[in-house]
Amino acid sequence: MSFDIYYLSLRHGEPLRFPLLRLEQLFGPYIEARAPSDWDLRFPDGGYSHVFVHEEETEQIFNLAIERPAAAPELWEALYTLMRERPSMLYWPGGSAVADHAYLTELGDGIATGSCAVVGSVAELLKWVGTTA
Repeated sequence: MSFDIYYLSLRHGEPLRFPLLRLEQLFGPYIEARAPSDWDLRFPDGGYSHVFVHEEETEQIFNLAIERPAAAPELWEALYTLMRERPSMLYWPGGSAVADHAYLTELGDGIATGSCAVVGSVAELLKWVGTTA
């Protein structure tokens, strides 16, 4: 895909940090190269994504950016898993998505507006991205 997507975890407008270790668990098998603030991911189908990880000194994060996300199912399954685990959203030019309707208000006033969809599966997420990007 030729655009960037962003993951943001908030509770009532404030960053909702989680351990970097969780991201490493989800993406670890696919990390091809790693620097302090970005990772190169290579997937079994040959797909590639560059991920900007906004680490803090506490090894806690609340957001990340994926440059030109690969079509690899492993990427989207990992992102959807993150979306289900905490109040968070994925957003991109033209749209956004949450994995639970309750997150629409829990994220904070005005955060998830416009073309934000509640998606119940990876397939629904991919369909929504394809429709709005």
